[in-house]
Amino acid sequence: MTQVLLCAWVRAARRCPGWAGDGGQQYGLVNSSVAAPQKVLEVWEAFSCSGRSDTEDDYEDFVEDVIGQARQSDPSVFEDEEAWWSRVFEEVELGVLVPEDE
Repeated sequence: MTQVLLCAWVRAARRCPGWAGDGGQQYGLVNSSVAAPQKVLEVWEAFSCSGRSDTEDDYEDFVEDVIGQARQSDPSVFEDEEAWWSRVFEEVELGVLVPEDE
């Protein structure tokens, strides 16, 4: 997953190809500016390298804070729940993506 996120940042793409449910390719907003992905990736890196565990009592509060920071980093891309970063951080919220083990 980190490679995919890095790819999005290196390309500094404002729009990224994706696929609709019917198999057709579509484009969606990824970042509102060239600087925005760096801000969001800083939040991602802090989360993924935090060493936190989902078994900790305050983990849900930690995740809420991370998602809030991500939203503040590039608010316009989080307006669409189907946008790239919205979906990535939704997986954080659902516990699909968790911090890496140290």
